[in-house]
Amino acid sequence: MARTLHNFIVQKPFRKGVSQGDARNVTLLKTSKQTMAAIIMMEDSPSLRRIVTRYLNDANHTVTAFENGTISRDEATLKQADVILTDLSMPEMDGRQVLRNVHLLRPELPVIVMTGMERFADPILDTAFGFLHKPFDDHELLALIDRALANNLHRTANDESRNESNI
Repeated sequence: MARTLHNFIVQKPFRKGVSQGDARNVTLLKTSKQTMAAIIMMEDSPSLRRIVTRYLNDANHTVTAFENGTISRDEATLKQADVILTDLSMPEMDGRQVLRNVHLLRPELPVIVMTGMERFADPILDTAFGFLHKPFDDHELLALIDRALANNLHRTANDESRNESNI
């Protein structure tokens, strides 16, 4: 049974004298089963890849899963993503390098790191949008993805507002 994932859409209230594109008046509304997010997942465990992919698909997200982080070097693939979900410890390329690559190619893209580690001290990990400690609950996963998507909407609205004021 699929659970309903609440996504966010931006609604810009119209008031006399205020343009529809005025991002200072942005309101987030919760809607169910609205927009699917494109998620790139990098996880070396085939069973966890399958479980998380199935769950996110059931929640109306599109998931492209890879067994390691080497895809994070591909800017064309990253351009199609709304959120990156990556394991911290993987062969070939780990989550730290994924964070470096994503922040180099698409610094605005939220990266969520999945890890079984209790503690870690690494400045690059401070750039992650959030962490999921394995084993994690499906509600934790969806809540963190919802926050990442809402954060993207706020950033996009603010960027549009800045662009309009520069015209």
